[in-house]
Amino acid sequence: MARTAHGISRAWWQGEELTEFLHSAESEYAIGLYRPFLNHVVAPLPATTAAIVVGLEVLIGVLLLANTRPVYALALGVFLNVQFMLAGVVNPSVFYVILAFSIIHWRMEQYLSVERSRLLAKRVAVGAVVLSLMLVPFVSTMRPAMVMEDPALVIIFLAGLFAFGGWWTQNRIAAKVEALRALGYVRQPVI
Repeated sequence: MARTAHGISRAWWQGEELTEFLHSAESEYAIGLYRPFLNHVVAPLPATTAAIVVGLEVLIGVLLLANTRPVYALALGVFLNVQFMLAGVVNPSVFYVILAFSIIHWRMEQYLSVERSRLLAKRVAVGAVVLSLMLVPFVSTMRPAMVMEDPALVIIFLAGLFAFGGWWTQNRIAAKVEALRALGYVRQPVI
């Protein structure tokens, strides 16, 4: 849907929408670490940035429709949505990210071994902690009515949610394997 909206918009292809966004009040919510990227890459090359975004959106759509590497497609979609959040646009990206995380965890539970899920859960937890620590200085509010508009807080929450989901999924995989082992469907490893 995003690709269709961008694909038919002449203002998007010419970079006008990105330039307009960079000069809008909404861009004031951009996270400080991300401002140099916006100022030195996106601002001078808005048409190129727009074309890259549309290309990635098309790639994600094709991969999902073909059911080829759907987890990679979802991770790429999360990456794009996090870019929008870093730029100050929280909605609707946060909902897309939560949906993608849910599907990624479901796929993990279906296809990963206990060892791989444990390793992935650890890596995600470390990444979530590092990302959260980097973003803490950019939290602008703790007022309950405003926290959903603070990109730093939203990304910190999503990082924690994804890390917790990975831990939860890893435990579910381990429990499933143990249950199958108890029923005699999985052999004990030979040491």
